Amino acid sequence: MRKWGIVITAFYALILLAVLVPGAALLALKFDDWPAFFGDLGEVYRDWMLWIPIAIVVSGQALLLFLSVDTSHKRLKPRAHILISCVVGAILTALLTSAVIWSLGFAIRGDKFWENFLDKEINILGHSGPVSGYSGEFSSISTSEIRPSGLPG
Repeated sequence: MRKWGIVITAFYALILLAVLVPGAALLALKFDDWPAFFGDLGEVYRDWMLWIPIAIVVSGQALLLFLSVDTSHKRLKPRAHILISCVVGAILTALLTSAVIWSLGFAIRGDKFWENFLDKEINILGHSGPVSGYSGEFSSISTSEIRPSGLPG
């Protein structure tokens, strides 16, 4: 089991160093061309302030994996129904998936992603006016079209 902890911790550190740091540098720094970006990324990796949060996060994750809790003398009882765990897992997965979709949309299309998203005729966000506080600002349906014919306009 300890070998899996080492593998997972190394994979987590690889994700931090190979995906998240270059992604954050791409968002934070001005992008001109790839050779200049890789030069800037080298400067980011040489900065000592980067390594402090990475060390904190990786060591915290390693501690959670390697600290063992002896529960062999207790008989554990489930505290919640399995459906609650499934729903929470599904919500968190949906949250992460939507974050990936929105991030890719803005990365690929830039600010035009939001404009093009709101230009669609059938738009879930645009028709939730009273809930979101926009009161139909993004909706393409006028209030005269919504009123029943029997009410005075």
